[in-house]
Amino acid sequence: MSVISHAITHVGTKREINEDAVLSHLDAGVWAVADGMGGHQGGDFASQCLIDHLSRACDQYKGNYLVQRIKQIITNAHLSIFKHSQQISGQPVIGSTIVVLALEADNFHCFWSGDSRCYLLRDNELCVLTTDHTEAQEMLACGGSTTMSHAEKVQAENTLVHAIGIDNQPPHIDYISGHIYENDCFFLCSDGINKIYSDDEICSRLLSGSAEDINHSFLNDGLSINNVPDNLSSIIVAI
Repeated sequence: MSVISHAITHVGTKREINEDAVLSHLDAGVWAVADGMGGHQGGDFASQCLIDHLSRACDQYKGNYLVQRIKQIITNAHLSIFKHSQQISGQPVIGSTIVVLALEADNFHCFWSGDSRCYLLRDNELCVLTTDHTEAQEMLACGGSTTMSHAEKVQAENTLVHAIGIDNQPPHIDYISGHIYENDCFFLCSDGINKIYSDDEICSRLLSGSAEDINHSFLNDGLSINNVPDNLSSIIVAI
C-alpha cells in the first residue's frame, strides 16, 4: 500500500518556546509526536530527546525488528531525560508525552505514554486508538468524574499520571496494534490540537482534502480563531 504523510509543529501564540517535537520517517514507516514539559532546557530537551532516539533507530532498523525495539528505545530516552534533569538545578519536573505510530507489513502498531493521541479514520468513522494518561481519564474509568466541578475537571484533564523522563522508574508505555486497510487515515497530535478541536471537527477535517492541506488547516485555523495557549503538533498518515 502507498502511504502519504505530513507533519507540522508550531509554538502557538502564547508560549515562548516550542516544547513539542515530531518525527516523520516514511522510509521506516514510523511517525511520532512528543509534547515536553519543564520549560526551556527542560520540556524542549525531553521531547527532542525522544524524537532523536527514535530517529536514530529508524535509520538503523526496519520492519518487525524496529517495532520490537520501540519500547526499549523510548525507555532509553526516558533514562537520558531523567539524567539530564538531575544535572539542572532549580528546574521543575522534566518530561514528555509520546505517541508513536509504526506501519509494518499489513499492520499498524501504536505506542504511547501521556496524553498525546493517535486517531484512526476508517470508513468515515473516527476512533481514538489511545487512552489519555490523565487523572480525568482514570476518574472516568472509575465512574467518578460526573461528581467533579468544572474547575476540578479542567485540573484533572491537565494532570498526567504517566509521562516519559519524570523519574528513574521504568516508564509506563501502552500499546495497541491492528490490521491496516486501504484508505485508512491515522492522525497523531499533541493535546494542543485536541483541546481546541472536537472529535467531530477532527473527523470532518480529515475527510476534506490532501494531508498537507488538512494539516495546515488545523494549524492556521487554530492560530487565527482560538488564540492558542499551547504548542500545536499534528501528523497525518494516509494509506
